[in-house]
Amino acid sequence: MLSGWVGDQNATPDGLRQALSNVMHSAWKGYLNFGFDIGGYRGNKDKISKSVFLRWAQVGSMVPFMENGGNGLHEPWAFNQETVDIYRKFVLIHYDLKSFYLTVGNEAFKQSKPVI
Repeated sequence: MLSGWVGDQNATPDGLRQALSNVMHSAWKGYLNFGFDIGGYRGNKDKISKSVFLRWAQVGSMVPFMENGGNGLHEPWAFNQETVDIYRKFVLIHYDLKSFYLTVGNEAFKQSKPVI
């Protein structure tokens, strides 16, 4: 399998821990790439703190498949400008890692191993 989704987590620190655990399980099962909803699928701005949302963004920027999605509002601008600025920083880090992910993804595919 080329890519995997690691499930729908709650918009909490425990949800983030579950997503990370699911990333590891996906790697052990041989998925090449992984992703999760930044901020958790189950929740929105009214249910997640700014600090938890940004922690999800930091972790999300370090996996091959970075997505801001889920049920409800997950937009950084729904919080404030500072959140947008911090979020943008990690999106740019993710973009900077693009060639790395393509290179290691190609090698991982050839060897039938996960990127993580």
